[in-house]
Amino acid sequence: MTAKSRYFTPCRAGHALVLIKRIVADILDDAPRMRELQELLEAAERAGRDEQAQFVRAELAGVIERYQRCLGELDDLGVELVDAEVGVVEFPCIADGVEVRLCWRFGRRGLIGWHEVGQCYAACRPIGSLPASPLLVGG
Repeated sequence: MTAKSRYFTPCRAGHALVLIKRIVADILDDAPRMRELQELLEAAERAGRDEQAQFVRAELAGVIERYQRCLGELDDLGVELVDAEVGVVEFPCIADGVEVRLCWRFGRRGLIGWHEVGQCYAACRPIGSLPASPLLVGG
């Protein structure tokens, strides 16, 4: 866990989703554009079209910069993007004295569940089954 990270309650994670949804939407928009531009760049380079390659390279650099800025914003918030293809974000949480991860997936209104550290989001259990913890009381 980085120095910037913090622990979330389900309530605090829900409030953070307002901003996180916008950031992840930008990431999901940029990912296919990066792949497309990379393919165009490779094709232009293979064909020896230096001027086109230079133009595509500059556009690709801008998209990569925006993508990395979004990842940095998520890191600054203390959350982690664990699946850039579908937009799964995890929030560190302490439940019953144990560190766990709260999970959200792009397109979902709220959290999809929680899992223990070291498990993947596919192992999420319902939020209602999150063990009680003094850190969770009061949101």
